[in-house]
Amino acid sequence: KSKQVNPAPWILSKDALPIWWLRDSGHVSPLNTFAKKQMTSPPRRKADARYRGHPFKNGNLTIALTNLPPEGKVNGTWWAVAYLGAGKTYGTQVLNERNRQEAWRIVKKEIGADACKELKESLKDSVLSLTAPGEKLQQLYSENETSSTWLHPVDLMDRLRDCLAPFDPDVRKLMGVEYSVVDKADIHLRQVMAVAAICDVVRKTNQSAWKAHSEKAPANDRKVQGAIFKT
Repeated sequence: KSKQVNPAPWILSKDALPIWWLRDSGHVSPLNTFAKKQMTSPPRRKADARYRGHPFKNGNLTIALTNLPPEGKVNGTWWAVAYLGAGKTYGTQVLNERNRQEAWRIVKKEIGADACKELKESLKDSVLSLTAPGEKLQQLYSENETSSTWLHPVDLMDRLRDCLAPFDPDVRKLMGVEYSVVDKADIHLRQVMAVAAICDVVRKTNQSAWKAHSEKAPANDRKVQGAIFKT
Protein backbone atom coordinates (compact mmCIF):
# COMPACT_ATOMS: atom_id res chain seq x y z
CA LYS A 1 0.00 0.00 0.00
CA SER A 2 1.51 3.29 -1.13
CA LYS A 3 2.16 5.86 1.50
CA GLN A 4 0.71 9.36 0.95
CA VAL A 5 3.42 11.98 1.04
CA ASN A 6 2.81 15.46 2.41
CA PRO A 7 4.33 17.89 -0.11
CA ALA A 8 5.26 20.20 2.74
CA PRO A 9 5.63 18.03 5.85
CA TRP A 10 7.20 20.82 7.89
CA ILE A 11 4.03 22.95 7.62
CA LEU A 12 1.28 21.92 10.02
CA SER A 13 -1.45 24.35 8.94
CA LYS A 14 -2.95 24.36 5.44
CA ASP A 15 -3.54 28.10 5.86
CA ALA A 16 0.22 28.60 5.86
CA LEU A 17 0.86 26.70 2.58
CA PRO A 18 2.31 28.69 -0.32
CA ILE A 19 -0.42 30.23 -2.46
CA TRP A 20 1.11 28.72 -5.62
CA TRP A 21 0.73 25.22 -4.18
CA LEU A 22 -2.85 25.84 -3.07
CA ARG A 23 -3.69 27.18 -6.52
CA ASP A 24 -2.01 24.39 -8.49
CA SER A 25 -3.47 21.68 -6.28
CA GLY A 26 -7.01 22.98 -6.77
CA HIS A 27 -7.54 24.08 -3.16
CA VAL A 28 -8.40 27.65 -4.21
CA SER A 29 -9.98 29.18 -7.30
CA PRO A 30 -8.03 31.76 -9.27
CA LEU A 31 -9.13 35.30 -8.48
CA ASN A 32 -7.83 36.99 -11.61
CA THR A 33 -10.68 35.85 -13.82
CA PHE A 34 -12.98 38.03 -15.91
CA ALA A 35 -15.83 35.53 -16.09
CA LYS A 36 -19.27 36.93 -15.26
CA LYS A 37 -20.60 36.11 -11.83
CA GLN A 38 -23.36 33.55 -12.08
CA MET A 39 -26.45 34.28 -9.99
CA THR A 40 -29.23 31.82 -9.34
CA SER A 41 -31.74 34.68 -9.00
CA PRO A 42 -31.58 38.48 -9.44
CA PRO A 43 -30.94 40.57 -6.30
CA ARG A 44 -34.10 41.76 -4.58
CA ARG A 45 -34.98 45.03 -2.92
CA LYS A 46 -37.23 45.67 0.06
CA ALA A 47 -40.95 45.35 -0.59
CA ASP A 48 -41.34 49.11 -0.06
CA ALA A 49 -38.23 50.06 -2.04
CA ARG A 50 -38.34 53.63 -3.32
CA TYR A 51 -38.08 54.49 -6.98
CA ARG A 52 -37.58 57.75 -8.83
CA GLY A 53 -36.80 57.88 -12.53
CA HIS A 54 -36.81 60.62 -15.15
CA PRO A 55 -36.45 60.61 -18.95
CA PHE A 56 -34.88 64.06 -19.12
CA LYS A 57 -33.22 66.44 -16.66
CA ASN A 58 -32.03 69.97 -17.19
CA GLY A 59 -31.13 72.62 -14.65
CA ASN A 60 -33.26 72.92 -11.55
CA LEU A 61 -36.27 71.09 -12.91
CA THR A 62 -36.84 67.34 -13.12
CA ILE A 63 -40.06 65.67 -14.26
CA ALA A 64 -40.14 62.18 -12.77
CA LEU A 65 -42.06 59.01 -12.07
CA THR A 66 -41.92 57.94 -8.44
CA ASN A 67 -43.62 55.56 -6.02
CA LEU A 68 -42.92 57.80 -3.03
CA PRO A 69 -45.56 60.42 -2.21
CA PRO A 70 -44.24 63.68 -0.74
CA GLU A 71 -45.98 62.79 2.51
CA GLY A 72 -46.38 59.11 3.30
CA LYS A 73 -44.94 55.68 2.62
CA VAL A 74 -44.62 53.48 -0.45
CA ASN A 75 -47.92 51.63 -0.91
CA GLY A 76 -48.10 50.67 -4.59
CA THR A 77 -49.40 54.05 -5.73
CA TRP A 78 -47.34 55.91 -8.34
CA TRP A 79 -46.97 59.63 -8.86
CA ALA A 80 -45.96 62.11 -11.55
CA VAL A 81 -43.92 64.84 -9.92
CA ALA A 82 -41.84 67.89 -10.73
CA TYR A 83 -38.78 68.52 -8.56
CA LEU A 84 -38.28 72.26 -8.53
CA GLY A 85 -35.44 74.55 -7.54
CA ALA A 86 -32.47 73.88 -5.32
CA GLY A 87 -31.47 74.53 -1.73
CA LYS A 88 -34.04 76.56 0.22
CA THR A 89 -36.28 76.91 -2.85
CA TYR A 90 -36.41 73.15 -3.48
CA GLY A 91 -39.89 71.63 -3.56
CA THR A 92 -41.90 68.78 -5.06
CA GLN A 93 -44.96 69.51 -7.16
CA VAL A 94 -47.38 66.60 -7.50
CA LEU A 95 -48.87 66.65 -11.00
CA ASN A 96 -52.48 65.93 -11.85
CA GLU A 97 -54.99 65.87 -14.71
CA ARG A 98 -54.79 69.63 -15.21
CA ASN A 99 -51.03 69.38 -15.77
CA ARG A 100 -51.52 66.48 -18.17
CA GLN A 101 -54.09 68.24 -20.32
CA GLU A 102 -52.10 71.49 -20.41
CA ALA A 103 -48.93 69.59 -21.35
CA TRP A 104 -50.61 67.87 -24.28
CA ARG A 105 -52.07 71.20 -25.43
CA ILE A 106 -48.58 72.75 -25.53
CA VAL A 107 -47.05 69.71 -27.24
CA LYS A 108 -49.70 69.81 -29.95
CA LYS A 109 -49.14 73.53 -30.46
CA GLU A 110 -45.34 73.19 -30.69
CA ILE A 111 -44.91 70.08 -32.86
CA GLY A 112 -48.19 70.10 -34.77
CA ALA A 113 -51.32 67.97 -34.63
CA ASP A 114 -49.98 65.15 -36.84
CA ALA A 115 -46.72 64.77 -34.90
CA CYS A 116 -48.61 64.96 -31.60
CA LYS A 117 -50.91 62.15 -32.74
CA GLU A 118 -47.86 60.11 -33.78
CA LEU A 119 -46.23 60.67 -30.39
CA LYS A 120 -49.37 59.53 -28.56
CA GLU A 121 -49.57 56.39 -30.68
CA SER A 122 -45.88 55.65 -30.07
CA LEU A 123 -46.35 56.02 -26.31
CA LYS A 124 -49.44 53.82 -26.39
CA ASP A 125 -47.76 51.01 -28.33
CA SER A 126 -44.33 50.91 -26.68
CA VAL A 127 -45.01 52.20 -23.14
CA LEU A 128 -48.63 52.41 -22.00
CA SER A 129 -49.67 49.00 -23.34
CA LEU A 130 -46.85 47.50 -21.23
CA THR A 131 -47.41 49.57 -18.08
CA ALA A 132 -48.48 47.35 -15.18
CA PRO A 133 -51.06 48.21 -12.50
CA GLY A 134 -49.49 50.09 -9.61
CA GLU A 135 -49.00 47.22 -7.16
CA LYS A 136 -47.59 44.96 -9.88
CA LEU A 137 -45.21 47.71 -10.99
CA GLN A 138 -43.99 47.96 -7.39
CA GLN A 139 -43.51 44.18 -7.29
CA LEU A 140 -41.50 44.24 -10.52
CA TYR A 141 -39.22 46.85 -9.00
CA SER A 142 -38.89 45.35 -5.51
CA GLU A 143 -38.26 41.80 -6.71
CA ASN A 144 -36.31 42.92 -9.78
CA GLU A 145 -38.53 40.78 -11.97
CA THR A 146 -38.52 40.54 -15.74
CA SER A 147 -41.83 40.02 -17.48
CA SER A 148 -42.98 39.42 -21.03
CA THR A 149 -46.22 41.25 -20.21
CA TRP A 150 -45.09 44.31 -18.25
CA LEU A 151 -42.14 46.70 -18.27
CA HIS A 152 -39.86 47.03 -15.25
CA PRO A 153 -39.91 50.69 -14.06
CA VAL A 154 -36.32 51.24 -15.23
CA ASP A 155 -37.09 49.79 -18.66
CA LEU A 156 -40.27 51.84 -18.76
CA MET A 157 -38.27 55.06 -18.34
CA ASP A 158 -35.83 53.97 -21.04
CA ARG A 159 -38.69 53.31 -23.46
CA LEU A 160 -40.29 56.63 -22.61
CA ARG A 161 -37.00 58.48 -23.20
CA ASP A 162 -36.63 56.83 -26.60
CA CYS A 163 -40.19 57.81 -27.53
CA LEU A 164 -39.77 61.49 -26.70
CA ALA A 165 -36.35 62.18 -28.22
CA PRO A 166 -37.28 62.10 -31.95
CA PHE A 167 -40.02 64.71 -31.44
CA ASP A 168 -37.66 67.26 -29.91
CA PRO A 169 -34.18 66.58 -31.36
CA ASP A 170 -32.93 70.09 -30.57
CA VAL A 171 -34.17 70.12 -26.94
CA ARG A 172 -35.90 73.46 -27.45
CA LYS A 173 -36.44 75.80 -24.53
CA LEU A 174 -39.85 77.44 -24.16
CA MET A 175 -39.88 80.88 -22.54
CA GLY A 176 -42.82 82.60 -20.90
CA VAL A 177 -45.66 81.98 -18.46
CA GLU A 178 -47.86 80.58 -21.25
CA TYR A 179 -45.69 77.46 -21.07
CA SER A 180 -46.01 77.08 -17.30
CA VAL A 181 -47.22 73.50 -17.28
CA VAL A 182 -45.53 73.24 -13.86
CA ASP A 183 -44.68 75.92 -11.31
CA LYS A 184 -41.80 77.25 -13.39
CA ALA A 185 -41.95 79.83 -16.17
CA ASP A 186 -39.16 78.59 -18.47
CA ILE A 187 -39.15 74.95 -19.47
CA HIS A 188 -37.79 72.71 -22.21
CA LEU A 189 -40.23 71.20 -24.69
CA ARG A 190 -39.01 67.73 -23.80
CA GLN A 191 -39.88 68.38 -20.17
CA VAL A 192 -43.39 69.35 -21.24
CA MET A 193 -43.53 66.08 -23.17
CA ALA A 194 -42.33 64.27 -20.07
CA VAL A 195 -45.16 65.82 -18.03
CA ALA A 196 -47.72 64.56 -20.55
CA ALA A 197 -46.18 61.11 -20.91
CA ILE A 198 -45.50 60.40 -17.23
CA CYS A 199 -48.96 61.61 -16.26
CA ASP A 200 -50.35 59.15 -18.82
CA VAL A 201 -48.25 56.38 -17.26
CA VAL A 202 -49.44 57.17 -13.74
CA ARG A 203 -53.05 57.35 -14.90
CA LYS A 204 -52.61 53.92 -16.48
CA THR A 205 -51.28 52.39 -13.23
CA ASN A 206 -54.45 53.31 -11.33
CA GLN A 207 -57.15 55.38 -13.03
CA SER A 208 -59.38 55.71 -9.95
CA ALA A 209 -56.49 56.94 -7.77
CA TRP A 210 -55.43 59.38 -10.49
CA LYS A 211 -58.98 60.76 -10.74
CA ALA A 212 -59.35 61.10 -6.97
CA HIS A 213 -55.98 62.83 -6.65
CA SER A 214 -56.78 65.24 -9.49
CA GLU A 215 -60.19 66.13 -8.07
CA LYS A 216 -58.86 67.03 -4.63
CA ALA A 217 -55.81 68.94 -5.91
CA PRO A 218 -55.99 72.57 -4.75
CA ALA A 219 -57.25 75.04 -7.32
CA ASN A 220 -54.56 77.71 -7.24
CA ASP A 221 -54.43 80.92 -9.24
CA ARG A 222 -52.65 79.14 -12.07
CA LYS A 223 -54.91 76.34 -13.23
CA VAL A 224 -52.08 73.89 -13.91
CA GLN A 225 -50.35 74.29 -10.57
CA GLY A 226 -50.58 71.30 -8.27
CA ALA A 227 -49.84 70.99 -4.58
CA ILE A 228 -46.34 72.14 -3.65
CA PHE A 229 -44.66 70.26 -0.83
CA LYS A 230 -41.43 71.70 0.53
CA THR A 231 -39.05 68.82 1.26
